[in-house]
Amino acid sequence: MTFVSPPAGQNGQNGQNGQNGQPYPSPLPQQPPLLPPRRSASGLAIAAFIVGIAAFLTGLVVGVGLVLGLAGLGLAIFALRQGTSRGFSLTGLILSALATLTNIVVIVLLVVLGPAVTRAAESAARNLEAQQAQSTPGAASTATQAIDTPCYSFTGPGAYINDIGTAAIADCSTELELWGDDNADGTVTVTGVGEILGTVTIEPIHTSTSTGWGTDGSVDGIVDYLNQSYIPQLGTVISLKEPVTLDGTPANLTRVQSTKALTKTKALLVTQAASPYSTSTGDVQVFSISFVIPQDNGDAIIQELAKSWTWK
Repeated sequence: MTFVSPPAGQNGQNGQNGQNGQPYPSPLPQQPPLLPPRRSASGLAIAAFIVGIAAFLTGLVVGVGLVLGLAGLGLAIFALRQGTSRGFSLTGLILSALATLTNIVVIVLLVVLGPAVTRAAESAARNLEAQQAQSTPGAASTATQAIDTPCYSFTGPGAYINDIGTAAIADCSTELELWGDDNADGTVTVTGVGEILGTVTIEPIHTSTSTGWGTDGSVDGIVDYLNQSYIPQLGTVISLKEPVTLDGTPANLTRVQSTKALTKTKALLVTQAASPYSTSTGDVQVFSISFVIPQDNGDAIIQELAKSWTWK
């Protein structure tokens, strides 16, 4: 048997024609591999990330770090539940958690250590004042301190120590004491220790006592009664009646000459509240305020007390 080669162009080997003269189909173009669709970061995840950073930066700020931390935790948890932007969400979650824990620790420390820190700061301030006064014997400090009781409040001299118990303060008593050393030249050196050189004392008088004095109830009447026996015991009277006003109520200042050479100002201020105050030991309405000041700032202390006095 004889095989006859087909004519050129009819056997399909030239890549153009196939069987029966039909052209071969062109090969398909090569397609690039398909990639999984990229997930865009959700707004919730980005918000959690931003709030987490803000919370972390303010973690030591009381209240602010806690609020931002809790907000960041909530946003991050919701974003994680959506399943998108896991990196942003986890970062926001971690930063917010750290900020929240840090702020809670700071708040606890402030609550526990706050009073101790305040007392230490007050003690340091008094020591500093004492050192300053010690470097200049006889110099009077101009620092002040706030005195507060259930009956009244006022501004007292800062170098004087409020040496009185909590129960006495609750009963509206005050005992400010100036501690230091008495120098040979007649000046004093404030040290915070040593001996008591000066005082500012406020003593509430029970209404059961003051009503028994038989006065007309006025401040002048009370001063006249006290001048019969009590005031002369303080020293020689220089000025019996100097009218003063304490928060709108009348008061009287009596100045006496102290028998102690160290004392430069000695005075008694008597006032009467508009209505009685109830304390654990009974009702009080009349208050006796005595000043024993060894420095040249006696009048300044009296004026500051009168100006700042506030009834409760």
